[in-house]
Amino acid sequence: MAHNDSFDEPRFEALYRKLYPDLLRCAEIALRTGGSWYVSVAGRAEEVVQELFAFAWEHQADLWSSASPTG
Repeated sequence: MAHNDSFDEPRFEALYRKLYPDLLRCAEIALRTGGSWYVSVAGRAEEVVQELFAFAWEHQADLWSSASPTG
């Protein structure tokens, strides 16, 4: 992932630390209730959340300009 000096790393890290546990829990629930019984639901849920944050990192300008970045 490319680094861009205009990105707010401390702010993004704070958001990551705040939201990661809840997003991980939601992903695990969604994977289980969706009928997907992966060998490791927890491992797959981590991948899903990591992909979400990778997307958010690449779109920080949109994220921070949102009225509700955590929404």
